[in-house]
Amino acid sequence: MRIRTSHNRTAFTLLEILLVLAIFVIMAAVSVPLMRTMLGDASATAAADAISGQLAEARARAMDEGRAWRVAVWPNSRAYQLAPEDSADWNGNPAEEVIDKVDFIRGLIPKNTIFGTREEDIFPIEKAGAPTGTWTTVAVFLPDGSARDDGLIFVGTPGIRPMRVSVRALTGTASIESYKGTGQP
Repeated sequence: MRIRTSHNRTAFTLLEILLVLAIFVIMAAVSVPLMRTMLGDASATAAADAISGQLAEARARAMDEGRAWRVAVWPNSRAYQLAPEDSADWNGNPAEEVIDKVDFIRGLIPKNTIFGTREEDIFPIEKAGAPTGTWTTVAVFLPDGSARDDGLIFVGTPGIRPMRVSVRALTGTASIESYKGTGQP
């Protein structure tokens, strides 16, 4: 007659623990880049929404006041401003401060996002450098609601494909598109 013995284990072997840890490491290695991309996309979308809202604000002010309003960004920075086209405030450098006056608004898009005049200003780089250039006009809105010229600006997180914000001159409306780098949205 055989006697049955019970094999109740009270612990895991070292091999089992190492196997589970290896699975966690592999999952983390796959998910961290995905999370970075997802968060970067959310920041870029928020920044594109912010500048699109400011473009609509400038257009509305131009129509209400009967004078041209300009929206500009400082490349490789988070700074944007809008003011009447003939304002003396266009000569200032973008300080890291928000200004909200009756005839002058300077704001910042979300942290870790920047403006660029080309996709290459944002996508291939991993980290933004120092702000460069001078105020770059995105659009000048006229009293009839149109824009003087078509406008285009890129906004995003360095290292991640940017969003493209464009202004159509004929209607003065802004649109936001995910930019894929092929010349087409």
